[in-house]
Amino acid sequence: MVFIPWNDPEPLRRSWCVWELFCTIQEKCRFDVAMDEENNRRFLTAITNSHGFEDYFGEIDCERSEATVPRDRELIFQAISQGIGFVRLNLLIREFMKHWTRIKSGREVDPTLLWSGVSDIDVLAAMSGISNLYKA
Repeated sequence: MVFIPWNDPEPLRRSWCVWELFCTIQEKCRFDVAMDEENNRRFLTAITNSHGFEDYFGEIDCERSEATVPRDRELIFQAISQGIGFVRLNLLIREFMKHWTRIKSGREVDPTLLWSGVSDIDVLAAMSGISNLYKA
C-alpha cells in the first residue's frame, strides 16, 4: 500500500483501501508499505526525532474513511463491523505499522551516518527517537 503522505496516508481515508486491508488481515496475507523518496526521507527524519510511535500512528481510525458511492461504504463498514470490527482493525494496522517502522528504521537509519557533522546531543536525540519505537 502506498502511504502518501506518510503521516496521514490517503489509503486509510478511502473505504475501498480499508476494505483491502481488512481482507488482507482476515486472510493473513502479506502486506507492505511503499513511499516515494520525499515521503521516505520525511518519515525517516520524523522517526529519528520522535518521542514515540504513537506520535504518528496513534490516530489511525479507518471508520473515518469515505467512498464515492455511499452504499459501498455502508456495505464495507457492515462487513468490517460483523468481522473483527473497527477497533480491532485500527489496532492491527497500528501494530503492523509499528513492526514495519522498526524494520525500516533498522534497515535504513545507519547510526554511523548520524555522527558526521552533528553534535553529540543531536545524535543521542536521534537514537532516543529510534529506541522509542521499541517501547510498548
